[in-house]
Amino acid sequence: MLVSLPSLAWDNFGHRLAAKLAYSRLEPAVRTNVDALLGGGEEAFVDASIWADRIKSQRPETRPWHYVNIPLDAEAFDEKRDCPKRDCIVARLEDFISVLSSDASADQKREALRFVIHLVADIHQPLHCANNSDRGGKDVALVWDKRKTNLHEVWNHYVLTNTLNEVMDTKALGAVVDWCNESHAIARQIAYEGLPEPGEPVSEDYMSKARIAATDQLAKAAARLAFILNCTRSYSTKQTGE
Repeated sequence: MLVSLPSLAWDNFGHRLAAKLAYSRLEPAVRTNVDALLGGGEEAFVDASIWADRIKSQRPETRPWHYVNIPLDAEAFDEKRDCPKRDCIVARLEDFISVLSSDASADQKREALRFVIHLVADIHQPLHCANNSDRGGKDVALVWDKRKTNLHEVWNHYVLTNTLNEVMDTKALGAVVDWCNESHAIARQIAYEGLPEPGEPVSEDYMSKARIAATDQLAKAAARLAFILNCTRSYSTKQTGE
């Protein structure tokens, strides 16, 4: 499936795109239950993809749920080191997925679903799974297309081409921690490799590698989100006694 989009990634448009692709892959019965829970069809599902960002100012305690600070030089996620209070994207995403298949109330499942739709995309953003003491790349000043920017903004806005090839091998779906480690590896091997000296423009070679990685990551996010929801069928408000 090829879907056109402007050069955006994990900002609002990117989240919406991943949600749109995921929704198209939901099984009919699952889609019916999701629609009932969110109170609408595809539009409600897609809009839910940015809900978690919208509430950050009202619920600041949710901010750490969007990332995990794995040291850049670490090999992989370590819960004791990186998420001791389970207050990071790996733990929270696992918890919210569990809520969907529990006997929680419809309101609890609705909120969990909104977080799952958003956080699955966030965990595929490499800079959300790496810590180089630079605020997720925001302190790494860069120049792209004659504009002053930073590493986080480059990966949040400028790394996708105008098409997204949604291809995913179901054998590679993995678990939440696997997605996190995959993103961390991309941060180490691609996002922080080949960066220019301060004030120098980002090279086309760097952007080419970043585009390929980012496009694949967003496609995986969409496929994995659909897989989770198709495997977790307890969304219907009828199952909550409401």
